[in-house]
Amino acid sequence: MMEKRMVLFVAVIMGMSLFSGCATNIHPPNEANVPPTEKLGNFTNITLESSVVEPKYGDNVSNRKAVNKIDEVMNQRLKTVFPQLNSQKNNAGKALVIKPQILAIKFISGGKRAWAGAIAGDSAVLLQVDFFDQQKKTIIASPKFYAKANAITGDYSMGGSDNAMLQRIVSAVVEYSTKHK
Repeated sequence: MMEKRMVLFVAVIMGMSLFSGCATNIHPPNEANVPPTEKLGNFTNITLESSVVEPKYGDNVSNRKAVNKIDEVMNQRLKTVFPQLNSQKNNAGKALVIKPQILAIKFISGGKRAWAGAIAGDSAVLLQVDFFDQQKKTIIASPKFYAKANAITGDYSMGGSDNAMLQRIVSAVVEYSTKHK
């Protein structure tokens, strides 16, 4: 009888750890994004900088690869909104600099998903994008975006949902930019 209780106890503990995963302490922002103080379409020169990553997240190899992917996709997708992105054709025009900053990120790579599965925890990213008017030296908008990939879904998709999270965060930036162009 005592052995059965012990086996049941161990099974419950193992089951809880399997489905709880490592805690991800990245949460969505509390405030809603507000429109920029000036329409983004008023700018003729638009530059996208590489993402700056908070130091405590930048040392992780998986996080760094995820940030590089976010930058790559954001550059591709924002060119559909701003065809002049990074071209600097008109030196006399108004200049907008888009400055992404990864405030927090936890990215579970495909390899880690394959070995640890759901136990590796959720993936999540919190991204702030400053839209900077270069002539006025002011930030005209500073929206924050959040995306998450569930640990269990990440396990079943072999990391596919973790990678899709990177696409979703960029889609949110593109949607904001399109809405306020």
